[in-house]
Amino acid sequence: MREGASPRGTASAPMPSRADLREREVKLEAIKSSLGRLAHDFNSGLVPILGYLSMIRSDLGTETSVEEYLEAMERSARNNVQMAELILLATRPQRKFSATTFDLEQQIGETVTEFLATQPGIAMALELNPATIKSDKSQWKQLVTELLKNACEASPEGVELRIRLRIRPTVAGEAGELGMPETPNILELTVSDQGTGIPNEAEQSRIFEPFYTTRQAQLHKGLGLTVVHGIVRLNRGQVVASNNELKGFRMNILLPFELLKAN
Repeated sequence: MREGASPRGTASAPMPSRADLREREVKLEAIKSSLGRLAHDFNSGLVPILGYLSMIRSDLGTETSVEEYLEAMERSARNNVQMAELILLATRPQRKFSATTFDLEQQIGETVTEFLATQPGIAMALELNPATIKSDKSQWKQLVTELLKNACEASPEGVELRIRLRIRPTVAGEAGELGMPETPNILELTVSDQGTGIPNEAEQSRIFEPFYTTRQAQLHKGLGLTVVHGIVRLNRGQVVASNNELKGFRMNILLPFELLKAN
């Protein structure tokens, strides 16, 4: 991990039009609302199943051949609960929101360190500036992790991901175009990869939709960026995704800094 390096190719991303963002938000809100209700009902149905499985296992004890079948059933049910919880985080992040004041620079550094422990072939170029905010710390850890996973999966093995955190002045008219509250400064988190990017604009416009992916489908694939979008919007910010000027793709997380400090 190389700190203090300037992330090449992470200049300010071109801003989408307000109409395009509005169309995206309306579409995503409709999808998330339906999916959130489904996940909630699904999760509620699993709770008594897990409860009764636990009671049955307790009554039967371990001296029975049924135990292994019950254990497999419980494991499957818990996996589905985890899936439902991930969907609910993506669609209803306010459900378990708990705000505390913390150092985002430190939080990102710790999350990167944990992530690198599971991805030994990935290098990071970090440019992190101090930023104290008031938000849900666990949700921010999830947000950063999902951004890193997305960038890692898009990049060839052995390349360098670039992360920048800064507080910068708000450009005139920028907040309005992004559908954000007007504040003197914007908190900007940029994660940039060195993959092939997404040249197809139609595909690029759908990357925040639940279960949509431009890569080979795997377990939970297609929810990470939906989680990112949901958490950012809950904090009254916006996500701008674009191809890098030379190579790769980048995610710009933009938030009204003064409001985020007093969330």
